[in-house]
Amino acid sequence: MAIAANAQQKIPRYAKFETSFRLANTTGNPFDPSENDVRAIFTGPDGKTVMSPAFWDGGGIWKVRYAPTRVGRYRFRIMRNGNAEQPTDIGDASFVCTASTDPGFVRIDRQNSQAFAFDNGSPYYPIGCDQGWSPENDRDYAIAFKRMGDAGMNWARTWMTAWDKKNLEWGPVPDQSPPLGQYLLDVAQQWDRILDNAAANGVYLQITMQHHGQVTRTVNSNWNENPYNVANGGFLKNPEEYFTNPRAIALTKAKYRYIVARWGYSDHILSWELFNEIQNNPESNAHFETVIAWHKMMAAYLRSLDPNRHMVTSSNTDPDNALERGVNFDYDQKHAYVSDIIGLFRSDTPAAGERPWFYGEWGPLSGNWNDKPGMAAFLHDGIWSGLMAPTAGAQQYWHWEHIAENGWWPIYRSATDYAKRSGLSAAGGVKRLDPTVSCSAKADLVFAPQEGWQPSTTFDVALPVDGSLPKLKGVSEFIQGSNHREMMPKPITFHVRCAQPSRFVLRIADIAAGGAHPQILLDGRPKADRDFPGTGADRGAVGETLAIDVPAGPHTIGLFNTDRDWYTVESLTLTGYVPALGVTAKGNARTAFFWAYNRARPYHQVSKAKPVSGTATFSGLSAGTYRVSFWNTRDGKAQGAPIVVKAKGGAITVPIRLQEADVAGYLSPAPKG
Repeated sequence: MAIAANAQQKIPRYAKFETSFRLANTTGNPFDPSENDVRAIFTGPDGKTVMSPAFWDGGGIWKVRYAPTRVGRYRFRIMRNGNAEQPTDIGDASFVCTASTDPGFVRIDRQNSQAFAFDNGSPYYPIGCDQGWSPENDRDYAIAFKRMGDAGMNWARTWMTAWDKKNLEWGPVPDQSPPLGQYLLDVAQQWDRILDNAAANGVYLQITMQHHGQVTRTVNSNWNENPYNVANGGFLKNPEEYFTNPRAIALTKAKYRYIVARWGYSDHILSWELFNEIQNNPESNAHFETVIAWHKMMAAYLRSLDPNRHMVTSSNTDPDNALERGVNFDYDQKHAYVSDIIGLFRSDTPAAGERPWFYGEWGPLSGNWNDKPGMAAFLHDGIWSGLMAPTAGAQQYWHWEHIAENGWWPIYRSATDYAKRSGLSAAGGVKRLDPTVSCSAKADLVFAPQEGWQPSTTFDVALPVDGSLPKLKGVSEFIQGSNHREMMPKPITFHVRCAQPSRFVLRIADIAAGGAHPQILLDGRPKADRDFPGTGADRGAVGETLAIDVPAGPHTIGLFNTDRDWYTVESLTLTGYVPALGVTAKGNARTAFFWAYNRARPYHQVSKAKPVSGTATFSGLSAGTYRVSFWNTRDGKAQGAPIVVKAKGGAITVPIRLQEADVAGYLSPAPKG
């Protein structure tokens, strides 16, 4: 509802002030800032001025939205094309900002450059899931955000997509798009409701403003529906022109200006995400410098407009690439789809001085959605192992529709309660911990390569017998054949030392259209192989296995492909090779957080397994007495009474008994007395 400003109006700090007005003699396109640059100039209680762009809301109405950040009186004036205006319907153009408990906008933590914090200094640890689009649009968002809030989740990633009527300039089909340079106001109103619902439920949105399919003919292409496409009455002959064409740049800037004007007031917008997975734009990869230049330009433009300086990011498969190195984003994000989710989140550690980052998407490499218990277990494992990664937030699951369909919200409720109760969500300066595990029972080592479509650069990997993580960086999950022999010129060789006879099992996820011939070698000699002829189409969720026996002692096991095309690895298993107790952890000198899991359980199952006992020794802790608390990951409650242990030589040994599949825990200084 429009609010007429007056001297008595009071707006809580960080809340939305809104006023509407009319301007006499307005001509031209009201959405085009080159024709109608309407803005409000606010003067705060400290005498400083801030510009906030105004936006056209149809029916002759202009609006301004603004979130005051200082307590006291604000005054404002309206400008159009650099000239002062006398709008109607405003009255006394001032309001009073009052104190509030709102923590403010999310920033980079001034005390820790690899973490987030609110304006008031309290920590923000994002934990949630993607909510990219919805067939029912804002009605479903209202339901989803309510369920997320009830589960303690505080982050969602939502796309400005055309197919569910969330793109301002692009209808679900081309003939429903507005003229270029104008916007769909019903879409804007739906975004109003989406943001209101997010704020009401404590969810902070990462808004994805563009996605790769809009500007490519290949990967998830929407180019044929793009209103900029000359075939639809637009002006771009090919997708790659989007990044350099002056008219496309001007139209994109105008759209971003409208977005900032209408929603930039919201402290429940975490960030503007410029693009989803821009690496999936093959047409532009040959001149990626233009993509980098576009990102630099748009990030700078958004920051120049946004009075509240929301963070700016983009997404690529891996932040270690030319885009993230070339653009000054506020934080980075990774996307990954793998079989060994525990191994992935155990392996990633932020480098010193690195920007904040977390996984903005993750999921199974080849999910069998008919196996609902297995998929729920995969989600469970990913959430808990992801909490133990020393990243700026939790890792955000992609498949939101399956969470809703299967009612998996309690999996999150347990994790968010743990993060709050243990202090994990507020802990600063945490690093990955590698506790020493002692356990007499043995279990299978199950792992998988983590790298995607890229050349393998590591060909020799030792498989530690103590259960510590194999060094798989540089090993692609795509086992290439002769078509791309340059990407994998020799077998991937695993060096093992088996205490007892074992069995090595390759489980295959996908087979390429041209066919593949997986091969396993033992000590350099072929021992098992299988032929998968080409079918002319890629095959997913193959689920076939290939295995060899491995005698006791030191050996090498090779993984190769003698056919033309590729296959992908779903998992690799070496039976009876490692301690049954697995532990992944993070912490600092005064606290530690850990998740212990039973490797002897069926892979990615949370079902009961044979009890396992052992110890985990944490090093690098300050001297003193600590309390160790345990947490049941399924019912979301404390498990038993805490135990008290003393640090000896900076180390604490924690006894762990797994009655079921896993348990979480945390160490904290014991109260004195």
